[in-house]
This record gives sequence, structure tokens and C-alpha cells, in this order.
Amino acid sequence: MSNRWSEIAPLAIIVVGVLAFGALGVAALTVVFSTTTPTATHVEPQAAFSTPQSDQPAVVEEAPPTPLPEVAGVRLSVSGSAAGKTDPFITAGPWELHYTLNCAGTAVPEGAGGIGLTLLDGTRYVDGLANDRGDQIDERVQRTEVGTFVIEVSAPCPWTVQVTAI
Repeated sequence: MSNRWSEIAPLAIIVVGVLAFGALGVAALTVVFSTTTPTATHVEPQAAFSTPQSDQPAVVEEAPPTPLPEVAGVRLSVSGSAAGKTDPFITAGPWELHYTLNCAGTAVPEGAGGIGLTLLDGTRYVDGLANDRGDQIDERVQRTEVGTFVIEVSAPCPWTVQVTAI
């Protein structure tokens, strides 16, 4: 029986330690009855930051992106058959204005056709873009204004206006 008691005595002491001292008692009793000898291990303190090693890429701060040149593409494409204003469009560099007028088959007397185009910044006059007379007009004009604009159209016949960034 004494042989058996030596096997269960550590377990009984741990149970008593748990009841008497809680988890702290378990830890203390476990160390007391441990068959291994505790050893201290030296741990090097860790730095709060690290310096890149030769095999690690260095951290590089990136500058804010520079604006890219305006991508070519249609900024405005409208048509009508009377006077009016276009919706606003935005340009950030050179652009092309393509406008057409077709008075064929309309009630407008032959030779009385024409188109007037005015570039506006809101309601402020910027420039006269076109003032052409004729019944059939198909023109392209390159411009350099930058900003947000509308085009005022004056024409008695069906017309088209297209603005393309170039």
C-alpha cells in the first residue's frame, strides 16, 4: 500500500493545493513535484524597431503621385436642331472641337444656313469658336483652353458638336 500511496500522493497534494490556493497553488505545487530541474534561459531584449538587413528591402517613402497628362477621349458629344447650350465638359490639355451643320432638306432657305459657337466658362465669355456660313459644314479646330466649359450653339439647322481631348 505504501508503494501505491507514493504514486497518488503528488496528485492528492495538487488537488488540495487547487482547493486551498486556486491556480497559483497548482503552479507552485507543480514546480515542487516536478521531476525536472528548472533552468533559466537568457533572452535578448527585442528592439522597438528594426534596421533592414542586407537581405531585406529598405522601406522607401513614396512621393505623392504626379498628375498624368489627360488621356485622349471624347469629353462632349451632342447634337441639336436649334440654338442652345451644351452640358459642361472638362479639359486638362489640348482638345479638338469637331462641329457639323446640315441644312439639306430643311425649311431653311438655301444659303441661309450657318453656325455660331461660343466658348463659355459658366456664363463668362471665353472665346468665339466658330461663325461659319453655309448649308453643309464639317470642321475641326484644335484648342488649348483648360477648365470646365460649355458651348453656346446658334444654328437654324441640325448640328453636332464633339470635344475630344488630344
